[in-house]
Amino acid sequence: MHTTVAHIATEAGSYVLSDLGVVALLKQMLAFLLTNGLAGRSLMVFVDGQRNHLHTALVKALGCWRSWQVILDWYQLEKRCRENLNLALKGRLIRKQVLEHLLALLWDGRVGSALEYLAGLASEQIKNAAELAKLIGYLQRQRPHIPCYSVRKQLVRLAQFKQSRRERECLGGSHPPETQWNELITSRLNRGGGPSNSSPKPGSGSLVSDGPNRV
Repeated sequence: MHTTVAHIATEAGSYVLSDLGVVALLKQMLAFLLTNGLAGRSLMVFVDGQRNHLHTALVKALGCWRSWQVILDWYQLEKRCRENLNLALKGRLIRKQVLEHLLALLWDGRVGSALEYLAGLASEQIKNAAELAKLIGYLQRQRPHIPCYSVRKQLVRLAQFKQSRRERECLGGSHPPETQWNELITSRLNRGGGPSNSSPKPGSGSLVSDGPNRV
């Protein structure tokens, strides 16, 4: 079983939770939210889009929550598009042009147009049709979780939040990759201070606070 990490950000501060597995982490997350008086808040859950049982676990854990939404993290979406197109298309210039146009469509939440664009690429541009099909399938599966990121960015500005990195991560749909949070957790859990490859002990749920500790 692998360590699962969640980043929680509110106006009051930013926190990182970790535990062994999704189910244990979600229980810890719910306890954190209830303990800190956040039961009435709307939740935005940013996911990486990998094929796993995370969404099923979220439905079970948050089924009674008043309002919550799953959003595909922009960093992960852009990364996946770049990786698949690098393998699917011929030539650096073609890959660059297609990626830029595709990301522009996705940034505005135009998933349907993005799918039509990929399906209409000329055959002479494609070197690996299987990789292109993988990207199309990925976007089709994640379509319900791809919002209009450009509007979200404007909402952050209109809300006049402080322009700190943590607050942009909270509402902007862009945060460091999970590996960085894993390194943060591991380094703080190990007394030596540096990242460690050793596995955590069973049941070693933990909380790392990047802001005022309210627990």
